[in-house]
Amino acid sequence: MYMHKRMLVVLPLLLLSGVAMAFDRDDAVRKATTALREMVNDHDISVVSAAAQQWRDSSLGCPQAGMMYAQVITTGYRVILKSKDKKYDWRVSEYSARLCESNAKKAPHNPAKRAID
Repeated sequence: MYMHKRMLVVLPLLLLSGVAMAFDRDDAVRKATTALREMVNDHDISVVSAAAQQWRDSSLGCPQAGMMYAQVITTGYRVILKSKDKKYDWRVSEYSARLCESNAKKAPHNPAKRAID
């Protein structure tokens, strides 16, 4: 009985800390790189940074006007990629990847997408 109570306390802590995540940094980088490669048609993409993040909702820190997001702590990665002297701020979770367009300039290859300096 004591062991079960202890597991009930430890398991949520492991889940919140990201230790139990099956989705890792390499998965996030791979997902963001694949999406950017399709967007800019460039195979020379470098990883500037990739850091684990927790966001307060499912917008991954990049809410879009007029959209509604689940108000839950969402774990994922902020992946900064570089292609042709432009940096791209990707927010990646196990279920989605999106280019964060806040305070960004238009990307040279696709006016519908945006890049940051």
